[in-house]
This record gives sequence, C-alpha cells and structure tokens, in this order.
Amino acid sequence: MKSNQLHLRSLTILMVMWIATLQSCDYVDAPYGSFTPPPVSNRKVLLEDFSGHTCANCPHASRIAQQLKDSYGEQLVLITIHGGDFAYPMPIVPPDSMYYYDFRTPEGDELNVELGIQAWPTGSVNRKTINNTRLVYYTAWGGVISDILQEPPYAALEITNGFNTSSRQISTSIKCDFIKELPDNYSLAVYLTEDSIINWQLDQEAVPEDVKDYVHRHVLRGSFSGTYGEAIIAAPDSGASVTKQYTLTIPAEYNENHCAVVAFIFNTTTKEVVQVEEKKLIP
Repeated sequence: MKSNQLHLRSLTILMVMWIATLQSCDYVDAPYGSFTPPPVSNRKVLLEDFSGHTCANCPHASRIAQQLKDSYGEQLVLITIHGGDFAYPMPIVPPDSMYYYDFRTPEGDELNVELGIQAWPTGSVNRKTINNTRLVYYTAWGGVISDILQEPPYAALEITNGFNTSSRQISTSIKCDFIKELPDNYSLAVYLTEDSIINWQLDQEAVPEDVKDYVHRHVLRGSFSGTYGEAIIAAPDSGASVTKQYTLTIPAEYNENHCAVVAFIFNTTTKEVVQVEEKKLIP
C-alpha cells in the first residue's frame, strides 16, 4: 500500500514539474528573425537602397526595406537610388516600350561611383563604415538599423516646407540643433524624394517578371544642395543651432503630393550620418 502511495506521489511530482516546464517555455511564432523596434526616441536612421529598374532581384530588397519602414515608422527614412548598369533607360520601341523611363540622378550616379557599387541590390545605413565599406547587404540592414537606434541622438532637425503651385518651386528651411558636443566638422545635405511612381520594373518574384505597373517607393529625385550638401558647423557645442534655406523647382511630371524633403547631418570627413529627418512636401 505504501509502495503504491509513493508511486502515485512520484507521478504527481513529475506532472507538476512538467506543467511548470511548459509554462516557462517561450514559443516564437513566424516570421522568424523579425525586428523589434526599440523604444521611440529622437534618433533616426537613413537607409539608402541602391536599385535599378532592370535589376530582377532589387524588388525583393525593396520589400525588405518597406517591411523595416513599417516596423520602425518615422525612426527610419528610406531613399531608393537608381544608378549603375541596371538603371539605364531602354530605347522606346513601340509597342514594347519597357524600361524607357530614366530614374537616374546626378547625385545617385555620383554615389554609385564613389561607393564602388558592382552588384545590386545593396544599400547603405547612415553611410556608416562597417568592415571597411559603407555598403551593407540587404539581409543585414535590420541588424545595423537596430544597433544604431540604440544610440542616443546627437542632433535634431526641423523641416519647414513651402510650395508654389504656379512656378512649382519648393522652398525649404532646415533647422539643425545639436544636442551633444561633437568634435568634428559637420555638413548638411537636403534631398527630394518621390513616392509611389508607377512604371516598369523587372521582378523575378512576379509573373510575368516584366511588371508594367510596379510601384516605385521613396525614389531619389534630386537635391537642393548637391550630393554632399554644404559644411554648416565645426566642433559644435551642445545647444548649437544652424538654420539653412534652399529652393528647388521641380518638373511638371513630379507629383508634389507624393514628394518629400529629406535632410541629414553628416560628418564631413567620414560621411557618416548623425541625424536625418523627412517631411512631406504637401502634408
């Protein structure tokens, strides 16, 4: 009788331990490897996605970038830069007039050459140098972005836009406030992007691969101040502030309702971005 009682008691203890073990396990639901945004702060990150409309792999990277944007929201600013071999426009030969549109910009061409891009898709996160290169393969974007967002903000940007519908001139004022004392020289660059441009794109994940109505996101359209902008301050103290004004006239084909001004402060020597801000042209 005592033997049976001991046996039942042992089974009961094992059952309790098994239930406790189940309750302590963490089950991870798909998708695996997703990124959890850090607590919201004023720190923001610039992701530049180098692409081309005849690059069949580039849409996959673009979708990864958009997923990251959906996760991080305003803390992540995207620019898609068309340049290099896969960005060349094709001749218009009706009725198969595919890839004739020219997404290239002087700024994009300059960055492609300077960064030595030889294969697409690729990107740059804050133009940060990692392992002797400023290029980051798209599978690593999320990790680099997450790491940078853990850092405190060194500066803050405020963008004020105006748009003259008759002349199609954009006027923008960029206020740069430095939160932390920094030892180096800093520059300001101001770009124009346009979202949701409908045009051809080669996409190996689509059927057919030649997509006529592909939605091109966050496309670089030009700059207010050149690829590397202008130097604005040397060794700023905490509390230092600089304001700059710029104008840019845009073509009639640009949809002002989809345009945005992107401004970023970067180290003049290393080119690394310390803060970025984006504001739609038409709120």
